[in-house]
Amino acid sequence: AAAAGDQTALDSSSDRSRSGPFARAVIEALAETKGEPGDTVDQIQLARYIRAKVPVYAQQDKWNQTAVVSFGGGDVDFFPVAQVK
Repeated sequence: AAAAGDQTALDSSSDRSRSGPFARAVIEALAETKGEPGDTVDQIQLARYIRAKVPVYAQQDKWNQTAVVSFGGGDVDFFPVAQVK
C-alpha cells in the first residue's frame, strides 16, 4: 500500500510539480534499474526500494508516509516486474 492504514498517501508533491512519494519511488526504481540487458527486477527488489524511499520523499513535503509491503504467508515466489534494456 502507498501508506500505512493510519496515514493518508500524498497524490503529488506539495507544489504539485511531481508525483507523490509512492509513485515517485516506483518510477525511480524502474528507471534506475541497473544491470546487463535482459536482467530482471523482482517484486522484492522493487519493494525494498519503495519502502526505503517513500518516507524520505514524504518528509521532503513535511508529510508522514510509510509504504507498506506485505506478501501472503508462506514462501514467496520471485517474479520479474521489469527487465533491463
